[in-house]
Amino acid sequence: IMEPPSDKHELQINNFDLNANNKTQFSILVNRNQEKNPVLKHIRNVPWCFSDGIKTDFMIGQGVGVYFISMKYHNIYQNYIHDRLKDHRNIYRLCILLVVCDIPEPEICLLELTKISLLTNISLILSWNTVEAAQYLETYKSYLNKPADSIMTEKSSQNIETQVIEFLTNIRGISKTNALVLLKNYKTLKHIMMASLEELSLCPGIGTNKGVRIRKFFNQTFYNEYNKK
Repeated sequence: IMEPPSDKHELQINNFDLNANNKTQFSILVNRNQEKNPVLKHIRNVPWCFSDGIKTDFMIGQGVGVYFISMKYHNIYQNYIHDRLKDHRNIYRLCILLVVCDIPEPEICLLELTKISLLTNISLILSWNTVEAAQYLETYKSYLNKPADSIMTEKSSQNIETQVIEFLTNIRGISKTNALVLLKNYKTLKHIMMASLEELSLCPGIGTNKGVRIRKFFNQTFYNEYNKK
């Protein structure tokens, strides 16, 4: 159950001395469909305000949108985030899916959401509670206009490679070495997903059994519209 933000916090937000133009520049814009989201009461270090003109749940900067979902909600309404993303995922230059882990066994749910984020080119951020989710929003807002070299710890290409390897190791029996071999041979995750069983089987260390698991993993049904593409 989502709790509305307290009146005290609303007063705190209104105390920021910002005019309408500054609110767009300095505030996190919040979709009114998030009025009862408990994350709001934990956003204390940057201003936020409701906006009727955004498609995502939060907008933390020009062209930067954030969708929010909890795993408990996703398990009940599995088409919800799918329907939200298919309409608006190309509007923003950067889209983030902010996920709150609020179930005891999150592995299957996380796999589903990870696959959705990869197929829609959306960055997935996992938080363990609403406090941490609020901190992510505050951090993104705070660092939005800072130069990239001041916050990057490694090259983005290395980050992407690490993410793909970690994702591939979710397939049963696929080690990091196997994932590296696949990435070396196919260059991109898309090409791995499109590879036939025969092609996968020829990769060193993969063989038929692992090839079958890889094909089964990428062809299992999560959302029909994604699988049609």
